[in-house]
Amino acid sequence: MWQALSDVYSERYVICYYDLDVSARIKPSSLLRIMNNTSDNHCVALGLSYSQLKDTGKAFMVSRMSIKVNRMPEYCQPVEVRTWSACVERAVFKRNGDMLDESGNRLLYWTGSWGLIDVVNHKVLRPSELGFDVPHAGNLGVDIEPRRLTATDGIFENSPELNHQVQYSELDCNDHVNNTVYLDYAMNSMPLDIARGIEIDELHINFVHEVLPTDTLSIKSAATGDGLLTRGTVCGSTCFISLIKPK
Repeated sequence: MWQALSDVYSERYVICYYDLDVSARIKPSSLLRIMNNTSDNHCVALGLSYSQLKDTGKAFMVSRMSIKVNRMPEYCQPVEVRTWSACVERAVFKRNGDMLDESGNRLLYWTGSWGLIDVVNHKVLRPSELGFDVPHAGNLGVDIEPRRLTATDGIFENSPELNHQVQYSELDCNDHVNNTVYLDYAMNSMPLDIARGIEIDELHINFVHEVLPTDTLSIKSAATGDGLLTRGTVCGSTCFISLIKPK
């Protein structure tokens, strides 16, 4: 049974019908939305909300996320979603989290890398420029690191290309595609039988460059020895790379 820790933020969540895919499993993008929402609420509790940071010309921007799945939550299942600041390494704020069932068993856990940026010139700022001492709780048993992914053109040589014009519903208040949508792009680029049948062991995603309202993405997926690799590009420049490792 888990115990509340002073530097750990937690919320209750019930897995909803709209979180599920065609196989009644929670969608990767839904997982990311739940994690992001809990992290955002933690920042609000700390006095570091999006609007408060924006007023100072700053924002947090995620660059990598990695998720390890022990067991996927099910429809209508109540879960405890926790998150905490793990540490600061150079210019990177490392945030961890997990999801527990009602008995306190860890269903999954995750880690991510965030940078503090100047919203006007998009320059990365030093952590000290936040002007706030974020309490750190350490790894707390999260034994994965935000993984850097690479994807060369040769990997996708025989892969079909999905061309996608950005839609209004994919945009957020930063006037770019919300990061959770990239995992929908990844799943949409796979053949339906593969997307329908995949059981996730690990999920990794790198956010390389923002996608803007007028952009058209080229998205390709390929099976590799490490899992299903997806890359999204705009005019030849990589915007995101994701890797889904099946069980």
